[in-house]
Amino acid sequence: MHRPTGTTSRLLGGAIAAGLLLAGCSSGSSDDAAGGEVASDASTSSTVAVNAGAEVEVSEYRFLPSQITIDKDQFVQWTNDGDRVHLITHDTPVDADRKFKSDNIEPGQSFQFMFTEPGTYEYFCAIHPDTMHGTVVVS
Repeated sequence: MHRPTGTTSRLLGGAIAAGLLLAGCSSGSSDDAAGGEVASDASTSSTVAVNAGAEVEVSEYRFLPSQITIDKDQFVQWTNDGDRVHLITHDTPVDADRKFKSDNIEPGQSFQFMFTEPGTYEYFCAIHPDTMHGTVVVS
């Protein structure tokens, strides 16, 4: 019978530990502070919102769909499916404490925002303001 050497045992043990760690992380959901579920962090994955009201594709110089309607206290998730950087923003604060503005959204990344107040929110890409506009209607 062949017994693994010290190096082989450490490598094998590390691979098993990494597999178990990944398996434990892939359960797919955790509760967020608002009582919904979040599948994963927006900075590492484009699959985020479980209680999302809508998803918007950011592709080259347009938002698809360009107008969406959601209920209050729901998320909208924008996913950059193109090959250019975008920055989604709204001119005025959504409520007294929060502005609706993303950081730069690189290709393959997502941004999500929870709308807590009913209203109509016009938004645009700050990098491409002449061509990229959208609307979120919150009921």
